[in-house]
Amino acid sequence: MPKIVDTDAQREAILKATWRTIAKHGVVGATVRRIAREAGVSTGFISHYFRDKKEVFATALTLSNEQTQRRLSMQAEGRRGLVALRAVVEAVLPLDEERSLNWLIWVTSWASAASSPALASEWRRGRDGWRGALVRLLQEAKADGEIRREIDQSMKRTAWSSSLLESVSMGVWANFTGVP
Repeated sequence: MPKIVDTDAQREAILKATWRTIAKHGVVGATVRRIAREAGVSTGFISHYFRDKKEVFATALTLSNEQTQRRLSMQAEGRRGLVALRAVVEAVLPLDEERSLNWLIWVTSWASAASSPALASEWRRGRDGWRGALVRLLQEAKADGEIRREIDQSMKRTAWSSSLLESVSMGVWANFTGVP
């Protein structure tokens, strides 16, 4: 009887090993050989599921973005405006291993996206999902009277998005590099 393999579970295990490898060795040091060692599989096993390292990285970012979006949705569910905004922001802060790895993957993808259209597209999709959630919640807060109406919404959302992303990104960077 042939062995039944859960290909989605196999791919996810490789992708999570990719996250851990990038955390340990950085993007440049995250070779397919190191990813395979981290996953407890051979490099041939990885090539059965992915064409090349670029596809592994792009798919690892996709998984990270999907997990982040699920967390955002769960935290916003049943909430509105500033209450939902606070919950959503807390949901993405690198307060545990998974969220730290999500941020590390997203931040390290910035530089790599310059040479990979697939990675750049996925990075933008993650960024746009995050910004979309912020804008929607700020609009709800404004509609509910939680934010003064005279504050220009586009300036507010740009400032919030940029400041939050930069601050969290620097925090993640400092955490993983040991900067005090």
